[in-house]
Amino acid sequence: MGTKTLDFSEVRDGDVVLEEGMYVFTIKSVKEKQSEAGNDMWLVVFEEEETKAVVFENYVFTPASLWKVKELCKALGFETDGSVELDPTELIGLCVKGKVVQEEYEGQMKNRMKKIFSC
Repeated sequence: MGTKTLDFSEVRDGDVVLEEGMYVFTIKSVKEKQSEAGNDMWLVVFEEEETKAVVFENYVFTPASLWKVKELCKALGFETDGSVELDPTELIGLCVKGKVVQEEYEGQMKNRMKKIFSC
């Protein structure tokens, strides 16, 4: 195998833990999944605009969790009255402001989106 030149100038060092506060994010991806309990959900990846830090957030489609999905949709300008159809690909590239908090997960500090607001 030959020599390979690698450019690490744009590669982050692991998880960047943001200070708690308000940040502007772009939605980088939305993945349709099932929760551990078997409920449909979206895994949304938010990227902070300045540091490129990533925050992962789960949006589970259960009656007890729909408030969180509604908060995201309202912040993005989507209709939230009554029954609506949403295509997760429509969220990609959109901007939100998010209040970030830090939480411990599996022994490490992680970012968590506490509240979502319009840009």
